[in-house]
Amino acid sequence: MVSNLKNIQMKNKFILLSALAIGFASCEPEFDKEVNADYTAGEADFSSYVAIGNSLTAGYMDGTVSKGSQMNSYPNLLAQQFALVGGGAFEQPSYEDDVNNLGGLMLGGNPISTTRLVIDASQGRPENIAGAPTIEVSQLQQKAFNNMGVPGAKSFHLIAPGYGDLAGVAVGTANPYFVRHATSSSALVLGDAMSKAPTFFTNWIGSNDVLAYATNGGATSNGNTAAADHNTTGNLNPATYGGNDITNSNVFTNVYGQIINTLT
Repeated sequence: MVSNLKNIQMKNKFILLSALAIGFASCEPEFDKEVNADYTAGEADFSSYVAIGNSLTAGYMDGTVSKGSQMNSYPNLLAQQFALVGGGAFEQPSYEDDVNNLGGLMLGGNPISTTRLVIDASQGRPENIAGAPTIEVSQLQQKAFNNMGVPGAKSFHLIAPGYGDLAGVAVGTANPYFVRHATSSSALVLGDAMSKAPTFFTNWIGSNDVLAYATNGGATSNGNTAAADHNTTGNLNPATYGGNDITNSNVFTNVYGQIINTLT
């Protein structure tokens, strides 16, 4: 009798497992089949979508922007969906010179940022992928793009003159990523974005105004000197801020308002 009960219990378990397997199999999504959906843009106009922002907008991944990572930037993914409802062409800065998909940057033939990070399973840690960067900052594209994301940018950098000046890279007043495609040495990130006459925009800017301070423990890049919180110092001139300083909240409010008012 006990043996029969065990057999019945085992059979019931197999029946239950079989039913679960069938259930899971029947729930598998079939993405290869076309969905006959009536997509609509509603009242939105996606004919000229422009994205402004910082690293996340640009497609910064694994410590750099590479040809591969840029293709997975969230604005590029959004633009692919907008295209289903009449969205226009979406151009991003060219990374064709990143021939080996390594990322990193060169200036005058010298590396100024490292290649992308990969996991070294044998060491149990990330490390830079072997090879030398091939993206040369001085090969200027001088063109406005739909993706105007600039890695490392703070809010006030979007309206900062000289942020795209090649001569300013060595002294830290310019951003090499923006230098690559700024329409001129005096161009503004926001100005180049507006030259695309956006009918729809996304804006991801502001996190870097405090992020570097937090991730560096309130210290400057050398790790030995305290960075400044300009809500305490009262400094309202962002041109004098250090890279890891916290932006004064009044400066942030004024700049952000200017950005949104310009975009809308």
